[in-house]
Amino acid sequence: MNTPPNKTSASLKKLARKLLTTTCLTAIATGAAQATTFNESTITDFSNNFPGANVLPAGTDRVIGGLSPLVVDSDFFKWSGLLAGDIYTLTSGGYVGMVNVTTYNSAQGVLNAQSTNPATLTGIIPGDGMLVVGVTPFEGTNYDFSLKTNSPTPEPATFAGVGLALAGALALRSKSKK
Repeated sequence: MNTPPNKTSASLKKLARKLLTTTCLTAIATGAAQATTFNESTITDFSNNFPGANVLPAGTDRVIGGLSPLVVDSDFFKWSGLLAGDIYTLTSGGYVGMVNVTTYNSAQGVLNAQSTNPATLTGIIPGDGMLVVGVTPFEGTNYDFSLKTNSPTPEPATFAGVGLALAGALALRSKSKK
């Protein structure tokens, strides 16, 4: 049984509107995510080892902490729920003293490391969406790191949705001219 042309074009118009609306709302929601600062003092102390890396609250984009000059101290903290394949940039605002900063995947594989002041580490978010940061001092210091992420290109699903909506709109336009 064939669908009448008017019903088909109405269905295509509805689908095109839905795809465009969904794509636009997704883009707006992504840009509107709230960022927050997490201060180590709110939990007393970050873990001193990789397996115990403290998971940061969702939406955290800045971490402030400190390392003791009197004992061997390291801090490990973890971002989770990041978009796999995004590009990350972890930067410090500069700090007193010197630290080694390392980014890891969740299997403790090193992604990037630096021993500079200030530090900037750039890489790709691993497939599981987790990024672990380890900070080890050469001497006691306070630190302040910011994480920024961005997609290198729009997701394929975004292109597919826009493409389908445009194809539907073109098909409707050509049918209405006949």
